[in-house]
Amino acid sequence: MSVKDYISIPELRNLNVGQAAFVIEYTKDFNPGLAAERCGLDVSQGQRLLSQVDVKRAVNLVLQRRMAASDITAEWLLYEMVDNHKLARQMGNLSASNKALELIGKMAAVDAFAADKIELKVGEELAERLIRGRERARLRNTGEVVEAEFEEATPQISFL
Repeated sequence: MSVKDYISIPELRNLNVGQAAFVIEYTKDFNPGLAAERCGLDVSQGQRLLSQVDVKRAVNLVLQRRMAASDITAEWLLYEMVDNHKLARQMGNLSASNKALELIGKMAAVDAFAADKIELKVGEELAERLIRGRERARLRNTGEVVEAEFEEATPQISFL
């Protein structure tokens, strides 16, 4: 029987033992350096582990499972943040009040900052023009500009 047979959390089964231990430790306090250290690794390895796709996926799955088990929903979180804002405001802590408001605004359910998002749809023709333009710029920067291309790009001015 291998060590993987003892892993009872399904989200960790596709990870090696070190990665699984890191995920468990990381989800305790969300400090990658301390989590790595508690796993017997160098503090600097925490960020490296956290950047791995499988580890990120496992962290998200563990957190989703934890939220489902504790009945934490987006609606509950919104009410809690509103309460935190009100309490902080009553106590005169404008910094904490503003932070709560910022978090409320960022929630997908509220999406108060939707105007800050830019959606850009690029058609195939525009994408091809951008690629050709980048290639021309690259050629110019390396000094490989073809004379005909330079003449084509330079507008013809007539004073007559």
